[in-house]
Amino acid sequence: MAQVDRELSRQVAQMVGMDPELQSVAESIATDARANYAGHGNAASSIHVTSEVYDGVREPLVVFDHPASTFLEYGHMAVNPHTGEPTGRWVPGIHGMENAARANGAGRQT
Repeated sequence: MAQVDRELSRQVAQMVGMDPELQSVAESIATDARANYAGHGNAASSIHVTSEVYDGVREPLVVFDHPASTFLEYGHMAVNPHTGEPTGRWVPGIHGMENAARANGAGRQT
């Protein structure tokens, strides 16, 4: 019977986690996302690439840390600027991060 090392998955992930090509894809996603948010206040300046360590594996991570990032990405109810009350009108999301990831191969089956 064949035996598989239980740590194999982690070892492979550690080998590719900070691969320059993976870092390059993360930078491309961030660049495209910034372009998608250009013209929306200072949102584009809130997109950057950092790294995250999970279970001993370091990977690049594209971060959108604008205070209204969720509302910008997925949409929100419009608010009257004078009263602060919702107007009942839906403002569609930009989906800038999602579209940038898709444009760079996210979700692609190989």
